Amino acid sequence: MTDGERPQPRTSHDDGYVLLAAAIAVLLVTIVGYAIFGVAASETKSAIYRQDSTEAFYLADAAIERARAKFLDDETWRTGWTNVACGRGHYDLALADSTWADGTVVVKLTATGRVNAAARRVRAVVTIPHTAFDMALFIIGNAEVNGNLCLQGQAYISGNADFGNHDAHLKCGGTYTEGYSISPPPFRTDQASYPNSSYYTVQCNKVSNKYVAVIRDKTGADVSNRAGATPMNEVLSYNAGTHTFTFTFGSALAVTKYFDDATGVFRRSNGDDAVVVYFGKESLIDAASVADIIFQGSTTRVHAAILNARFTGTTDLQRLSYNYWKGGRVSVKQVIFEPYNGVAILAYDLSGNALASVGNATWPGLTYVIHNADDVTSNFTVVGSMVLLNSWDCQGGMNYTYNATYLPRLPAYFLSGWNQGVSGTLSFDSWTEVNPGS
Repeated sequence: MTDGERPQPRTSHDDGYVLLAAAIAVLLVTIVGYAIFGVAASETKSAIYRQDSTEAFYLADAAIERARAKFLDDETWRTGWTNVACGRGHYDLALADSTWADGTVVVKLTATGRVNAAARRVRAVVTIPHTAFDMALFIIGNAEVNGNLCLQGQAYISGNADFGNHDAHLKCGGTYTEGYSISPPPFRTDQASYPNSSYYTVQCNKVSNKYVAVIRDKTGADVSNRAGATPMNEVLSYNAGTHTFTFTFGSALAVTKYFDDATGVFRRSNGDDAVVVYFGKESLIDAASVADIIFQGSTTRVHAAILNARFTGTTDLQRLSYNYWKGGRVSVKQVIFEPYNGVAILAYDLSGNALASVGNATWPGLTYVIHNADDVTSNFTVVGSMVLLNSWDCQGGMNYTYNATYLPRLPAYFLSGWNQGVSGTLSFDSWTEVNPGS
């Protein structure tokens, strides 16, 4: 435009271009905004899914861990679980038996965890070691039964088993495995292994031509006077030829005098959960001696753990051989053992017959025999578990029932000494995550 020239007005075309540019700018901003919002929303969903997926994985793993505890109670359990609520999700567990080419029996566990839309699956193949206490009977030596045996549970026998022709003597649905290779937990008799127990030791002695006993409590205090001026003389005898002392609790009165919880010689102190009486210490007059203990109490009840063998070896492996123990026989007749701490009897040898019960449905327990159980005849009942480090010779009419409810009461050393080197109660042959759809 030259000087003096009139300015030209804007046309409608110029306004249209401006509006178009503005519209395009607004559109671009909107598109970018939606894109950013979409990315943010997608990232949020991804983060939530990753969190859900992680939790689902832990739920699947938790189902495997829970199975460990279940197998401790019942190694035959195969029921599994369906849609079990846990945390923010659920889990399932399916089990199936299988066998490797070498004959090893295994169990396949498939666990699935779900949280919202996320699902994770874990598959493990495990060998389930038999726990020490899921057995009604465990025998390292041979077993011979010459009459009917009511077995409610399982028997594991390392040696040979003879339950009569075609197992005719085996009744009540019991089963057994012959040639079974496993070791039970080693037994301990020292006071430190029985915390929260009123622990007593009994040592035989001779005073003024009378055979008596020295009784000490867990503090080491001599409490022999509880049994009278000549302590235990009325229940104690001695055979020098066989180096055997014999304690005969031959009546309800005698059993009550010595084993009543509140007033007995072997009473339970305030604050203690159980009573343990150790008869295995060397005699003060005959270090080579052993003690026989006879209970016949007209169905009176004994809540104490009776320990009647002493360990002469040094290693835990030696504890599983009767050659490293010394002790006498425990004979039970018309008496009921109701062990408060889960241990009923430790005997070098055991015999039992009419109306005798070692453990019952209310107070089941562990019976542990170092050498042999023989002369076991009719109406002898064991409820809980029984372990023998040698052989079992029975005449028939016995009742053995597995009952696991004594396990929580056992001294801790039993459980800590079992199945070393195994993860929990399961030995894992494989563990892997698989596609949830498989």
